[in-house]
Formats: sequence, C-alpha cells, structure tokens
Amino acid sequence: MKNLSRLFSLIIILIFVLNISACSKQDSSKSNNMTQEIVESSNSTSQDASASAGSYQDLWDFEVEDLDGNKDNLKSFFAQHDFILVNIWATFCGPCKVELPALQKISEDFSEHNIVVVGMATDVYSDRPDTIDLAKNIFKESNVNFISFVSNNSLQSTLFKAVYGVPTTIIINENGEIVGDAFVGAQTYDTFAKALQAVLDGE
Repeated sequence: MKNLSRLFSLIIILIFVLNISACSKQDSSKSNNMTQEIVESSNSTSQDASASAGSYQDLWDFEVEDLDGNKDNLKSFFAQHDFILVNIWATFCGPCKVELPALQKISEDFSEHNIVVVGMATDVYSDRPDTIDLAKNIFKESNVNFISFVSNNSLQSTLFKAVYGVPTTIIINENGEIVGDAFVGAQTYDTFAKALQAVLDGE
C-alpha cells in the first residue's frame, strides 16, 4: 500500500513538471528560422519565400489592438524599437502565467536599450470582452504592465501559424526579422536576459 502511495505521488509530480514546461507539442528551447517559416506559411500572391528585410517589414503591415483597445500598426510598432521580445501566450496556459514575472522584470531592466516586451494572446479577441477581462486579470495578478496585443486574422495567418505551442517567445528586430532562438515553454529571467544580451552584442 505504501509503495502504491509513493508511485501515485511520483506520477502527480511528473504530470506537474510536464505541465509547467509548455502547453505545446514541444517543451524546450529551439533554434530555428521562424522568419522564413512565417513568410512561407503566409506565402500568397504577394509574398516570396526569399524575402528581404524590407519585405519582412511588409509582412507585419497590419493593424493590431491591445487589451485597452488602443490600435497600432505592427510594422510601425516594431520599427520604433531596436529589439522586441514577443511572448506568444494564452489565458488557459499555466506555464504562460508562470513566466510573466520574469518577462515583466526583463521589460524593466532592458528598456534603456530600446528593447520592449510585448505579449500576443492567441485566445483573446477584441469582440470578446470576457477574454479581454480574463487576460487583464491574469496580468494584474502577476503585476504585469507591458503591452499585450489580442488575436486577429492577420496574426493568425502569420505569426501564430508558425507557432507550435504556448508559451513561445521570440526576438524581433526593427526590420521585422526574428533573430536568435525561439523559446518554447516557460523560461527564466536569466534565459531571456542572456538571449537579449547576445543580440545586443551582435552574437
């Protein structure tokens, strides 16, 4: 009986650990060329798979809206910053919530380098007030104040289409190109800080 109890406890711990890593098909940091994948996944009459930096910018030439209803052009938003740490998350995802404090600290510590953290919620919509309220409450509980954009058709057909699970975090430069590694699963402050310092140093 004691052995069964111990086995049950180990199973519960294993489930918890697996759940913490990511609400996704993958649960580790992955180096890939997501920019090219996004271009290819959204390839239509106007996009070419061998896109230049200029056409990467054009890829993001659409309107986005944040949790407070403020609207912006994503291409213009990216162009205002040297680097953007984009965190793709969902309200149902436990690991997404776990890493929010780390992301908030990153947004504070790296702002002097013209780096901004921005969330992009896959399951929050401007015409669904209940999802907006849920996302706001999650941010409030974690003392988060960085911007988070809500889902729309343009994000779904570009960035979200190349994401295998949440949370996924990527670094985008002012030209709209993804640089460095794509991190799938909840990460630590040190992981994000090291990645950002690497792009700042040109590594």
